[in-house]
Amino acid sequence: MTRIGVALIGRIPMKEMVEVAKEADERGYHSIWLTEGNARDAFSQIAAMSMVTKNINFGPGVVVTYGRSPTMLAMVTATLAEISGNRFIQGIGAGGPSSENNHGEKYERPLSRMRDYITIIKTALRGETINYTGKIISIHGFKLGFTPPQSDTPVFIAALGPQMSKLGGEIADGLIYGCTTPEYIKNTVPIIKAGAEKSGRSIKDIDIAAYILCDANPNEAKAIESIREHIFGYTGFPAYINMMQLMGYNSEMDAVLEARKEDNLKQGISAISDQMVNDIGMYGNTDSWPEKIAEFLEAGVTLPILRPVNSITTSAHLLKNIVKAYKP
Repeated sequence: MTRIGVALIGRIPMKEMVEVAKEADERGYHSIWLTEGNARDAFSQIAAMSMVTKNINFGPGVVVTYGRSPTMLAMVTATLAEISGNRFIQGIGAGGPSSENNHGEKYERPLSRMRDYITIIKTALRGETINYTGKIISIHGFKLGFTPPQSDTPVFIAALGPQMSKLGGEIADGLIYGCTTPEYIKNTVPIIKAGAEKSGRSIKDIDIAAYILCDANPNEAKAIESIREHIFGYTGFPAYINMMQLMGYNSEMDAVLEARKEDNLKQGISAISDQMVNDIGMYGNTDSWPEKIAEFLEAGVTLPILRPVNSITTSAHLLKNIVKAYKP
């Protein structure tokens, strides 16, 4: 049976979000992933959801390496592993230039910062005293004040380009890709493998998760436009522009950048081609979704994650419809 995750966004009341989580658990989803921006924090939601579910796993998809120190994230990881009964997966991203405005910390050297964070967190989870000097962060004398329920709680990192993908292969338990295509994953797998081999591991030791944008609206035209708008939203971040160029959407990104320069939202959204929508997303009748998911699996994804588009994430009813519409 294929493991399938679903991403939920903290834009609806917690009481309603818990009900969506219970539905996903009952329907056999492998995991729920909570993205985090400026709404409800991912960890509090995970704690609440884990208390009313039995089998489903949870992870932030993702929190950034800003606003929380690596030792704080180690404490959170160990605590949520305990609360959930070892159903927690930590998910960490490098953030971006906006992290400076949001968290008051300078954004710099994301690869080095990520290496420091993962090294420190994993050392702490093993119950060891940390004496580590990194290129960005150094920790000396810290040790968790309780024994974690497991010393190998999985730690995933978000990756877009080849350098973070290789680092993930080297030091993480899994990687998470957003707004991607099967072809891009296929081309990235050798890079992850090279990172794994650098640390004496096999790529079989590493989970490759991918968000697959989706909208189950029976009005297919509206679903397509929702996905188009969502993809355009990613282009507000330079790293995603670079990733989409690597995926081969150069003409689309040229048009998007021109539209953004002119502050023309409508033109920018229309620059996202039908080809991009079809390559990246799933929409309409969910009977066709297994075929799309199979393309990602064949490319090397081990954990497909349904990512409802933004127009859905403000409604518990619509989120629950996605969970009900597709059964793993």
